[in-house]
Amino acid sequence: MRVRLHDSSPYAPRPATRRPVVARTAPDVLIERGGAQGVVLRVLAPPAAHSVDVAGTFSEWEPVRLTSDGGGAWSLATPLGAGQHRVMVRIDGGEWMPPANLPSVDDELGGRVGLFTVPGRE
Repeated sequence: MRVRLHDSSPYAPRPATRRPVVARTAPDVLIERGGAQGVVLRVLAPPAAHSVDVAGTFSEWEPVRLTSDGGGAWSLATPLGAGQHRVMVRIDGGEWMPPANLPSVDDELGGRVGLFTVPGRE
């Protein structure tokens, strides 16, 4: 005898869902010269990450979604001027964190943010 399972049955197959990557430590952020674009921010996230966002003084703290380069690398080309910039990173909409490889400083709201310097053109 065959039994047909209804969609509401606890035994019916469930559609696959994307589970967010829970980052236990902040990813590294690399800052590279980007030619005419200015600077490329490259985030090294876990390979299973579905999205990576950055926010900082360069975006007036508005989140900016990065583009996947494959294998856990995500990037954003942006025209950053020389000087110090503050940055935070989040993976899959999780907690905002200062990058692990950058020095962090206190912000005006009692938190910590990453700090990096873009050198002037020679």
